Amino acid sequence: MGSERVDTTDQSDKINSPVETECGRSRLRTNLAVLGAAIGTFLAALDITIMGTAMPTIISILGGFEIYSWAFTSYFLASIVSTPIFGKLADMYSIRKIFLASVWVFIGASVLCGMSQNMYQLIAFRGLQGAGGGALIALCLTVIGAIYPPEKIGRMLGIMAAVWALAAVMGPIIGGLLVEKISWRWIFYINLPSGLVAAALVAAGLGKVRNRQHGKPDYIGGVTLLCGVLALLLVAGQGETRPFSPLDACLLVIGVFCIVVFIWNESRTEEPILPLSLFRIKTFSMCNALGFFAGAATFSVSAYLPLFYQTVIKSSALRAGAVLMPLSIFWGVASAGGVNLLLGRVSHHKLLALGFGFMVSAYAILSQIDAGTSAWVLYLSTSILGIGLGFAAPMILTLIQTSVSKRNLGVATSSAMFFRQLGGAVIISSLGGVMSRGLTKRLAALGKDPAYREVAQAITNPRDLIRPEVMERFPTETVDMLKGMFAESFTSIFRIALIIVGIGLVLSIIFVSMSRKTDSENEGRQG
Repeated sequence: MGSERVDTTDQSDKINSPVETECGRSRLRTNLAVLGAAIGTFLAALDITIMGTAMPTIISILGGFEIYSWAFTSYFLASIVSTPIFGKLADMYSIRKIFLASVWVFIGASVLCGMSQNMYQLIAFRGLQGAGGGALIALCLTVIGAIYPPEKIGRMLGIMAAVWALAAVMGPIIGGLLVEKISWRWIFYINLPSGLVAAALVAAGLGKVRNRQHGKPDYIGGVTLLCGVLALLLVAGQGETRPFSPLDACLLVIGVFCIVVFIWNESRTEEPILPLSLFRIKTFSMCNALGFFAGAATFSVSAYLPLFYQTVIKSSALRAGAVLMPLSIFWGVASAGGVNLLLGRVSHHKLLALGFGFMVSAYAILSQIDAGTSAWVLYLSTSILGIGLGFAAPMILTLIQTSVSKRNLGVATSSAMFFRQLGGAVIISSLGGVMSRGLTKRLAALGKDPAYREVAQAITNPRDLIRPEVMERFPTETVDMLKGMFAESFTSIFRIALIIVGIGLVLSIIFVSMSRKTDSENEGRQG
């Protein structure tokens, strides 16, 4: 697929590019920059994995079960917008400066999250945190793409994925310990020291880099993208039982209009956030589409499986966090070990499709869970999902980075994060609406049953199902019935996720076929 690379720069641009001159840096500075990027990745990953474990406790204290999903969605929404913007700014100005800015935004927002007094404040500050976190993840990977030549990027990204997996292993455990032993607020405060260390290392390793491109940031693109995605997610994630309303219709029209304006603006502005010309590259387009489905697979489990474990299985926050450990461990093993072992024997495209095959298998298991599901079934499913993501995620990013010129490395890397985060935002928001609507309807139906009318009156909100002081009022048989009702909602959302990930598998198989056809055409030309 290398023949698809689009190079929009002349030779002088390449020679004077700071990315090119950075490759000649000393080994010490290279190691410092990579270590800083690794810590930055660790920082961003830790925040995401800790959140899934702590959220059941947070909503039992702050309330807001009906807007549970927005604590995740606001983060992803902001990161969706900030990822391409910061990636473009890195191309226009300096990776070092933009990286430092993203770190300061992230740790400042983390402090505000820890100080939140209600769910609405937490959602707002999580959005600000997502702006820094989304940029941080993309720029950490951009640093790797800038320092290493294409033939080494795949293996280095596998190592970075292992760092992510390490943070993901530690995140649920650290989150559970902090929630149980200290306070949920400390899941945010712990971001400060690691953020400061990452900033210092990258600043020292990258040094001062001359501006590579000049121009004005695409503010119109950023605003229209934010408004468009927000409006559409509000329609997709509304958790009420009301039918489609005039307000939903207005939001839908606004969302579509803003996205159309965004696309129109990107085709005309001098420095677009997401250059539409890149989508003429088949590899770039297909991998970003697959990244969307991989993001959906990753974040739906991270957001909802710990909640299932704590509410249905009735386990502690620490044990609920541990259910995500196999995902992280096997993700790291597959990325750092499996990718390096198989990459010389299997093509990037086949390894990507293999990863989606594992993901579908994992969700096939999760789609069958109920109140009687044992813990080992959940551990098995997250293990299989981890293997799939470990194979797929590095391949998606490697193929994207090697399909574009160095001039567009930052925006290409940020596009991979953009579509991955978009997949997470869409799936979490949509599934949150499905779960909330389902529980509300089941509670309403329960109130019509004379045998459970008193139970329905005691549970005025789905949030009451996770409050121990409420559930302790009922006999064991009633609690088991309510747990079963809650489990049905989780079964529904994981079946929807299975369908979505299955579409990703079909697309990855088509991608393999496309790569074979391209290889055959190239061989024909050489012959």
